[in-house]
Amino acid sequence: ASELRAARVPGRTPLLHALGACVMAARAAGVDVLDGVFNDTGDPEGLACECRQAAAMGFDGKTLIHPGQIAAANAAFSPSDDDVARARRIVDAFAAHPDAGVLTVDGAMAEELHLREARRVLAPGGVVLLYEHIRSERPVPAALQTVVSPLWARAAGGCRLDVDLPRHLAAAGFAVDARRFGFAPSPGAPPVTFLLGTARPA
Repeated sequence: ASELRAARVPGRTPLLHALGACVMAARAAGVDVLDGVFNDTGDPEGLACECRQAAAMGFDGKTLIHPGQIAAANAAFSPSDDDVARARRIVDAFAAHPDAGVLTVDGAMAEELHLREARRVLAPGGVVLLYEHIRSERPVPAALQTVVSPLWARAAGGCRLDVDLPRHLAAAGFAVDARRFGFAPSPGAPPVTFLLGTARPA
């Protein structure tokens, strides 16, 4: 929005052409594309609306900045029970007629493109892209994070600086492929440890 000098308004009308271009470029390249962040952690309905809009436009997920945003993103980007049931009927129909180019499923035409989409809906799991500050492995910075984290959590809506994210993800059944790196946010400041990588259902 800043580079385009576009107004930040509900519905993101000034940005729709740019958002659509991002989706088209991703589809042409055969890669996933994530919608940008929603900065207002105190506006859950605004977040939910933006997630639904992004899903409707074809985005594969949304970049999140707070754990409280996960539920809204999951609700918007996960297929509904009806979507899953219809996808299974399409896959089953083509499995029963492997030589068919076109079939009728639920009274509507289904062809190869519908079969590809059905298989995408039924594909297991997903990928979490991680870029998150985590607890340092070094004793002194870790101790400092423990002291500062409660104050940070109050200022940042519950987000903490001292979480051992890889351990929590592993306990939740994810396989983590990520690396740690650190940098000092200002000269003389203690380094902050970040995690960059992916987590997939194990």
